[in-house]
Amino acid sequence: TSSSTVWQFFNAGSQITHTPFPAQIVGPLSGTSVVRDINQEITLEWLGADVDDDIVGYEIFVDTVSPPLVLAASPAATVSSIKINTNSDTVYFWKVITRDNEGNSSDSGIYSFRAL
Repeated sequence: TSSSTVWQFFNAGSQITHTPFPAQIVGPLSGTSVVRDINQEITLEWLGADVDDDIVGYEIFVDTVSPPLVLAASPAATVSSIKINTNSDTVYFWKVITRDNEGNSSDSGIYSFRAL
């Protein structure tokens, strides 16, 4: 399997405001197994970007079903990771909704990991 750099682009057009790019998941990546820390937690990490640079925050959904329905956190734009409590040998699904100052939003898509 080969991989390459991920590129994101937009057509500027005549819009005055732009939707944020979908959050880029840093970890855990989909399909991976992750060892919980001493507090039984796993760190979820992502990167957000917006052409207008007006991201106001995120909504992090985590659940044992897909699509994830449980809102785990609503961090501000300056936050790019959270810790969640997990159970051993359980598969979790998660996604990040990015929101900007104009009310625009984007969805990262659904990722999964197994907590060990």
